[in-house]
Amino acid sequence: MADMTKSNFKISLLTFILLIITPFIISASEFMARDGMIISRADSVFDDIYLFGNNAEVYGYVEGDVFAFGYDVETNGDITESVNLFAYNVVLGGDVGNSARLFGYQIDVDALVHRNVLAFGQRVDIGRNTEIFRDITCGAERINFDGIVHGDAELNGDVVSVSGIIEGDLIAKGGEISIIAPTTIKGDFICTSVDEPYIDDDVIIEGETDWEPPKEKDTDEEDEGSSAFGAVFRFVLFLMAFITGLALVILFKRHTNESAIQLQTRFWHTLAIGFLAWVIFIGGSLILLVLIIGIPLSILLFTVGMVLFYIGKIYVSIFIGRLLIGLVARGKKVALGWELLLGLIILSIVFQIPGLGVLIYIITFILGTGAAIAGYLSMTHPKKSATATTL
Repeated sequence: MADMTKSNFKISLLTFILLIITPFIISASEFMARDGMIISRADSVFDDIYLFGNNAEVYGYVEGDVFAFGYDVETNGDITESVNLFAYNVVLGGDVGNSARLFGYQIDVDALVHRNVLAFGQRVDIGRNTEIFRDITCGAERINFDGIVHGDAELNGDVVSVSGIIEGDLIAKGGEISIIAPTTIKGDFICTSVDEPYIDDDVIIEGETDWEPPKEKDTDEEDEGSSAFGAVFRFVLFLMAFITGLALVILFKRHTNESAIQLQTRFWHTLAIGFLAWVIFIGGSLILLVLIIGIPLSILLFTVGMVLFYIGKIYVSIFIGRLLIGLVARGKKVALGWELLLGLIILSIVFQIPGLGVLIYIITFILGTGAAIAGYLSMTHPKKSATATTL
């Protein structure tokens, strides 16, 4: 009973801190969490907006930032501040008054961006109607750049094709680099690639051209040793996560199960809670850090965030394992430990996918944080508990 009282006191204290900090961080924001969301061309939003759903489309006017998480996300309106999109398919159009940060599998850009573009995915296409007033940094397996950038362009990919205008330097790294007419590079062209880059005769490069192959390992033994060390290190991390997960299942079985159920029954709501929590953890820690008297609370808040960050994938792993087992063995209940093991194996494999793995990694920990918080809230409100209706 004493331990339970102490635990409830800590959680209540954390909740009190979050309630104090929240107004400073999200005083002018709109959160939308459902399967399909459309902001039409006739709509005007005068706040930052946060969208969580399978499909999200923004065609109207937004006086603020746009954050969107989903499967298909498209913006093609007038956005005065920055755009941050996380989805499998990302489409960026229209006018962006600040910077664009894009993470997905397939990314298509055909927009006017007044500051910088950051894009990471499996395939990135920068269309001919794209104009970027500062720099672009891009990483993907395949990159096609046909637009205009007034600053520097850094493109890292296995296959990179450039057919546009770059007023600064072009820094390209990859296996196969092609510079196709009518490309114009007003700065230097610095290339690191396996093969010498292909450059059309009509391409204009006003600065210097510098190409060099990637630096090779000194010996094959070093390469093999590095690979072996990496494999062992990943296995140790996997084992630590599994042991941590088993401890949670044994010590906090009800909360662990309820957190996984929240992901099953209220997926987008849980994602929204996780994202909001991380805004509070990061922003709140910084705000409290400025105040000398708030340094202990800042450390506490940051520590809680790091703990949730580490254990977040445990809840997501159980959720994934439960879904997969449910597809194979319908109606059969399996121990949480087996669901955890299967889910961790799947996540460990997916995390290794270039580009996409980073996106899934980020979403996993945001989801896990949301599940931990939603699970606790559900337990403290039995009438609304998903356990009562699902188990």
